[in-house]
Amino acid sequence: MSKTVEHVIPMLAQIEDNFATLYKNIATIDGQYNGQVKTAAQVLSRQEAEHAKYYRELLEEYRGMNVVVDDQLFNKIRIILNDFKNSIQRANTTNVKSFILYSIEFEKRNGEILVEIKEQITGDNEDAKKFANVLDQLIKAEENHVLMLENFLPKEAK
Repeated sequence: MSKTVEHVIPMLAQIEDNFATLYKNIATIDGQYNGQVKTAAQVLSRQEAEHAKYYRELLEEYRGMNVVVDDQLFNKIRIILNDFKNSIQRANTTNVKSFILYSIEFEKRNGEILVEIKEQITGDNEDAKKFANVLDQLIKAEENHVLMLENFLPKEAK
């Protein structure tokens, strides 16, 4: 049975929530991270929390709409969420460059999954078209987040 965006959006919000918590923890742990990492983590935590909030607002807006997501894509999103839960230790670094590169990888993966969702939405109805437009906005936000993160990188790392 195919899933609707009502099944997918909470998973996307959970990914954002998990990273907001990770970044918040990094920003508040004394002694483990240098000041630049903590500052970057504070900014990222706020942005990820805003993304999660936006997904929850979308969920309310799209509840009951006829926008179908294929099962294979749904399973891929579940795998990404599980990968995140199993790979948090990769972010444990005191090196700003490594931390930012890890964050960029995460943001790019999120953008890629949004592109896949957009490409695989089935249905030629107004709900699907409206949701595709929302996805365009989310994809752009992820691209902007990557650009912002790249600005945190030392020049030699770009």
